[in-house]
Amino acid sequence: MLLEMRNISKSFGPVRANDGIDFAVDQGEIVGLLGENGAGKTTLMNILYGMYPPDEGRISVNGRRIHLRSPREAMRQRIGMVHQHFMLVPSFTVLENVVLGTSGDRLLGRSTADAEKVSALAREHGLTMELDAMVGKLAVGQRQQVEILKMLYRGAQILIFDEPTAVLTPQESEILFTSMRAIAAAGRAIIFITHKLDEVFAVSTRLVVLRRGKVVLQSATESTDKGRVTRAMVAQEITAARNTAASRQDQVVLELNNVSAANDQGLPALTAVSMRIHSGEILGIAGVSGNGQTELAEVITKLRPLTGGSISLHGESTAGKRASWIKESIAHVPESRLDAGIASAMTVGENLALKCYGQCCLIPGLLDRREISTRGRNLVSQFNIATPTVNARAGNLSGGNLQRVILARELTTNAKLIVAAYPTRGLDIASAEFVRQLLLAQREAGTAILLISESLEELFSLSDRVAVLYRGKLTDAGRAAELDLHGVGQMMMGQAPPRPAAAQRSEAAHG
Repeated sequence: MLLEMRNISKSFGPVRANDGIDFAVDQGEIVGLLGENGAGKTTLMNILYGMYPPDEGRISVNGRRIHLRSPREAMRQRIGMVHQHFMLVPSFTVLENVVLGTSGDRLLGRSTADAEKVSALAREHGLTMELDAMVGKLAVGQRQQVEILKMLYRGAQILIFDEPTAVLTPQESEILFTSMRAIAAAGRAIIFITHKLDEVFAVSTRLVVLRRGKVVLQSATESTDKGRVTRAMVAQEITAARNTAASRQDQVVLELNNVSAANDQGLPALTAVSMRIHSGEILGIAGVSGNGQTELAEVITKLRPLTGGSISLHGESTAGKRASWIKESIAHVPESRLDAGIASAMTVGENLALKCYGQCCLIPGLLDRREISTRGRNLVSQFNIATPTVNARAGNLSGGNLQRVILARELTTNAKLIVAAYPTRGLDIASAEFVRQLLLAQREAGTAILLISESLEELFSLSDRVAVLYRGKLTDAGRAAELDLHGVGQMMMGQAPPRPAAAQRSEAAHG
């Protein structure tokens, strides 16, 4: 067996993150590692990558016990990690990035021998790229290939892929899976961490499910099914949320007219974006991360100024409106839960009261602690937030429970527009389905929803209409029921495939 982890246990204070886990992977295998948030996946892989030692247990590579005290030591044992957020130098070439930090970087990657070695590794594992290309000019999928090539160049025999498709188009994901199969076929082992069951069943040879720090299912992929895996992950049946009711297409709630905006570096992020969203309708925004989605959400919620165009809410221009008017009119589920959605140092109850301080004050400036606690307990119960008490520090909650706090606060304000940016990102199956069901319930109640997501499956199942953002420009894709993954994936890469006549109407951009 190439890698064996036996009886691995790790605790953080009273929390038992890993509890006697046995995990193994052999040459030629692609093992899918699944589990809810907090199940212990990250802890187990951080132990394997030398981030911290186990409290108990042993790790062996090729039958020899090893002790890992750092990622550098893990690499010496030929264990590598392909990170979700790439660790590349944009101003360097592909070759320079690959050899950086090795003996080959003394000549800044100009060595003919190094170039030939890197080129051979790329060909052998189905990675196609120009070694002289500047990394900063590569597409996201190509940058990921550079990360993989870095690990292969360093001799990694065990590769950990952490949510590798999170920022990829469907076409780029297929290219990645082809490369993963080639890597495994060459005698290497892959550990594949993901929340997406379709991907696990498409590419893995075996899967392992963790729940509450323990292994609850191990199986050859072909010998199990999605239902069994889901039940093992969450110990209950999950009904997938799906938009089946016809959109009412009532009044226009939100309208953008030729909106333009700059990013944090002052460069154009949005260019002449126009769209409408009606009450009781979900407009899904597809696109590879970094194409203007963040700026779109921020201009609508007045967190970023416009450089051109106008925005109207309920027929009124938002220009000059006070922050309190925006706060009451828009429910905002931000892209970054910790940076923009939660005050980590405040309690759960205080976070839940952030939009109702008018009702939670005895007099202006004096908080009604009893009302905050009562309101907090009611919302914790209503939204099934797992917290010891409403007085617990919000920053200690898991990602799924942080999102429940945000949703509880935002969706109880009677706002008629929801701006939801990546609302299920990083959530386990149960938490993600909870969020989707809430959004559909809000749609049924007549709320207009702008849904930004990197999951096309999610957009297709929830949205009435879909539009694609590419380099700051919004393109109509059409009604969700009439679209296919491949066509929208092409649009996400800047291509415009032929569309059905019904989908050519400018519904996504102009209602």
